[in-house]
Amino acid sequence: MGPLAGYRGLALALLAVLLSSPCWGREGLVLAPPKVGIYLGGHPTSGPYDDQLTQEAIDRFLEDTGRRPVWMYVSWNWDGDSPFPSEICRLIHANRMIPFVGVMPWSTRVQNRREPKVTLDAIARGLYDPQLARAARAARELGFPIMISFGPEADGGWFPWSGRFNGGSRCDLYGDPKVPDGPERFRDAFRRFVEVFRANGAVDVTWVLHLAERPGPDLPWNQAVHYYPGDVWVDWVGVSLYGRLGVNPVRSMEELLSRAVPRLLEVSKGGKPLAVLEWNVADGPGVDKPRWVEEAFAAFARWEGRGLKGVAWWDKAMRPDGTPSWLDLRSSPHSAQVYRRWALTDLFAPEPVFVPRGSF
Repeated sequence: MGPLAGYRGLALALLAVLLSSPCWGREGLVLAPPKVGIYLGGHPTSGPYDDQLTQEAIDRFLEDTGRRPVWMYVSWNWDGDSPFPSEICRLIHANRMIPFVGVMPWSTRVQNRREPKVTLDAIARGLYDPQLARAARAARELGFPIMISFGPEADGGWFPWSGRFNGGSRCDLYGDPKVPDGPERFRDAFRRFVEVFRANGAVDVTWVLHLAERPGPDLPWNQAVHYYPGDVWVDWVGVSLYGRLGVNPVRSMEELLSRAVPRLLEVSKGGKPLAVLEWNVADGPGVDKPRWVEEAFAAFARWEGRGLKGVAWWDKAMRPDGTPSWLDLRSSPHSAQVYRRWALTDLFAPEPVFVPRGSF
């Protein structure tokens, strides 16, 4: 046994002891799906890398959408040592919403290339456990429930934590020889994140697996089922769905859901609540955005009885490079009117419900 294997075995043994310890006394609270209706979530403008949320941005989002969402998103661009975004979580909580933290494990903040430092392999082997423990204690000390998604859209192929950049279809360099190395490394890193947080008392966390609309590449080795960490580590499963980005053809939300929901149900065998974690359509020539938004809400209503329990509007006016994205409601005032009208209907559950983990 080599030194790294020995280190990993010792670390896992210590982690198992901590996880089995009664020192925290409970399994924690998680967000339960509403018995009737759907939760609204929100992604307000928060800087080029979605990690600079302010009260002004929250106020603008609430004004534009007409209703306080159940959760509000912020990115944690984690370079292996970046502190947990406690103050932004407290700001969201002070505005009576659940902080939803998206963990972006990268040191370069550059898409479509390998991560040189904070690799999935290093996370899975426990090399960042001390830093994660520190972050977990910060999350625990918040004193209120939060949501966390590790490595959003990992199956999409553009982020450095995707299977594409972490072994791809190879099955002979890591772990189980029957599972593709790329997705398996992500799965194990996700598990490690959850385990370290729980071992350090951060138990009031709803863990979310956030998938891309479609795999990139769309090949058998890159299917979502290979990325699924397992029911023990995941509380909700979600997906990003956009009617159009850039110059792509416009697709209806009904079409997008018809493809996405069966895939999400397959991942968790129908055992987890589902969410559209990002949704929008880019404005532009040939796009009737108000009509598209209207039809999207109608589609959400139809799919509510088939497992859909949350939807979160992505309201970002600018891309990271500073060019307009045409994704914010203020780019289309009529779309904002449609959104506000639907948001005030009884399709959407007014308050979150938390239950002990394992209760649903």
